[in-house]
Amino acid sequence: MADKQKYPGPLYAAAGFGDLAAEKLRELPDRVSGLQSWAREEFSGGREKAQADLADLGGKVGAGLANWRHRVQDIAATDRTQLRADARRRAGELADEAGRRLVTAQVRAAEAYQDLVARGSTLLDSDASADEPGEISERSAPAPESAPAPKKKMAKKATRPAVRKSADK
Repeated sequence: MADKQKYPGPLYAAAGFGDLAAEKLRELPDRVSGLQSWAREEFSGGREKAQADLADLGGKVGAGLANWRHRVQDIAATDRTQLRADARRRAGELADEAGRRLVTAQVRAAEAYQDLVARGSTLLDSDASADEPGEISERSAPAPESAPAPKKKMAKKATRPAVRKSADK
């Protein structure tokens, strides 16, 4: 990316995002047709497969419940102070993991933003012709002088105050 930019970074990021969105929209028809063919293949044996899966799921649920009953009985037999210590240790581990994931997410967001700025910079700063998809030329961009003229404020229409009807009548 050039050291001196014509426009602010967020404008480049917005242009890069728009170009990326247009690219993904062009890919959409192919993805939809692929998903349609996958769905036809996946769900072709519908009812029979669903019944077999349901029977299999019933067996898994029964085994899972027995496993959980056993685990609950083990926990009930365990010393409560040990449970508290384990819970505190696990909470600390989870907090540390959340902190690491937050830092990772921040780094990824910064990288994504920089990628969008770079993409927008190539679009806005290039001298390419506007005939190519995804490219913007300076002649297709509106001139800064062509901003719409400010609208004149219209005078408020004089209105009469509302007459209040009395309930005494």
